[in-house]
Amino acid sequence: MARRMKQGTYGKNLTWTLDNKGLLTISGEGKMEKKEDDSSLFGDNLANITKVKISQGVTSIGAFAFGAYSALTSIEIPNSVTEIGGYAFWECHALTSIEIPDSVTTIGEEAFSGCWELANINVSGGNANYVSIDGVMYDKEKKTIIRCPQTKTSIEIPNSVTRIGENAFFGCHALTSITIPNSV
Repeated sequence: MARRMKQGTYGKNLTWTLDNKGLLTISGEGKMEKKEDDSSLFGDNLANITKVKISQGVTSIGAFAFGAYSALTSIEIPNSVTEIGGYAFWECHALTSIEIPDSVTTIGEEAFSGCWELANINVSGGNANYVSIDGVMYDKEKKTIIRCPQTKTSIEIPNSVTRIGENAFFGCHALTSITIPNSV
């Protein structure tokens, strides 16, 4: 028996649809806002979500927006998104990489914590606030390491880095070698 497409609303101006292949599409204009009392915005559909496509017009990904989607493997973030909230992808265990577009100016704390399969955080070259080197995310000036993906086995921190951000290496159980320059 084929699953039917499911749909609903997300905040005031956004809608979502989930097709029978596990693709969740969020459409509309404005912020993805989750209320504190929402235990699950997508109800019993969490286990069916494997991919997320956010449409142009969405301006932020709210805190805990996709937290604990263990089946989520990929997400498309449009250039209209300026903010990724704290814990937005928390415990998205199957997420392997994420592309941060030019438009993102703010990334909340631990946005990618618990992403066990995360190998790369790729920041678009035109981003004004963030940069990635070998899949590791830094601030634009490369003075602070913000997040090391959890599957990295080794990392050499550039000499420009003076600070290691809070929880930058949280959950990096595969990390066996790290070179920290004297500048830190």
